[in-house]
Amino acid sequence: MKLKIGLTGTLILLSLAGAAAFEPPTFAAEPKGSQTDVSWERYRQAALEAYNQGHLDAAEDLFRQACKAAARGKRIKPDDLCQCQNGLARVLTLQAKADEAIALYKRSLAMLIRAYGPRSPEILDTMLELGSLYESEGNHPEAMSLYNRVLSINESRYGPDHPAVARSLHRLARVKSSLSKEADAESDYKHALAILEKQPKEDGLAAILKDYATLLRKSNRAAEADELEKKAHQHQQSIGAVTAPLAIPAQSYWILHQQLEAGGYWQTQASEEQRVMDRANSAAPTNENLAPIYTTLADVHFKQKRMGAAEPLYKDILSIDERTLGASHPGFAADLTNLAQLYVSQHRYSEAEPLIKRALAIYDGFYGSSNLLVIKTRTLL
Repeated sequence: MKLKIGLTGTLILLSLAGAAAFEPPTFAAEPKGSQTDVSWERYRQAALEAYNQGHLDAAEDLFRQACKAAARGKRIKPDDLCQCQNGLARVLTLQAKADEAIALYKRSLAMLIRAYGPRSPEILDTMLELGSLYESEGNHPEAMSLYNRVLSINESRYGPDHPAVARSLHRLARVKSSLSKEADAESDYKHALAILEKQPKEDGLAAILKDYATLLRKSNRAAEADELEKKAHQHQQSIGAVTAPLAIPAQSYWILHQQLEAGGYWQTQASEEQRVMDRANSAAPTNENLAPIYTTLADVHFKQKRMGAAEPLYKDILSIDERTLGASHPGFAADLTNLAQLYVSQHRYSEAEPLIKRALAIYDGFYGSSNLLVIKTRTLL
């Protein structure tokens, strides 16, 4: 799937650049000899508040304090400590500290298996989050192993026609597609759709349709892909867009980002695309004013695998935006990334790498290292 972090993509990413300073809370000490052990929950709630406001450094510190307090507690359940560890793992993931996050998820999973057993529904959320992290890191075999275990538990718990089974199949299909197992992936997509099409209000249907369409485009089946994308759009309209803030516990990163994109939540960054469009509408037609049209046309060529037609357009856009926006502007960085992704799709990695590094430096200087756009670009690199 082409990672969209261009001009329109900046709309849906959490910006930390203009966020107000976060004041960490102070808590009174627990009474001596107290058996209530509530301090871990106070720290965890404060960490969630910092996270929701985009203050990842503060959230990390508070989650670490929550983990320490929970580990010291005398009446703490495994679930409580795992909530703290998994919350910390989510923050670390967004800060590109995947190794430590993976270790925390593994620790939580081992604790939950000891407490509830290897096929208990209590372990599913942690398995899904760990699988999602493996998937985002490109470790698809490990992700597939976890997703297969989740599928087996869901089938035993709910039966073969439950939406939870469809969501498990969706994850497996994505991973199989990444491993070039297109036939197996398509079979899983079809199975998942057969389940969810019986659930007209199921909000996961559109995501499956879109990812299935992406798989079909890879196989040069554009007409079928267009039909699936049309169905996805109609379904989203029928159930309404996601507009509410998202619960952080038990959300996989892939689902979280998909929902953020669908709902437009945390739309705090300026729309550079709209500024370019406004300029085009107020001036005589020139190459500079037509840059958005060039971008759209290049994206269409890219999706239809006409790389030879897309490349000169992406280069023209680079030239235009370097003149009009400047070589340190995030809009220019988006152009660099778009061209780099075209090179990646052609396995021209030596040409893609310097473009991504240049884009990363621009984003980092403009937004700061904790910004999700910076993290996504670093992941692409």
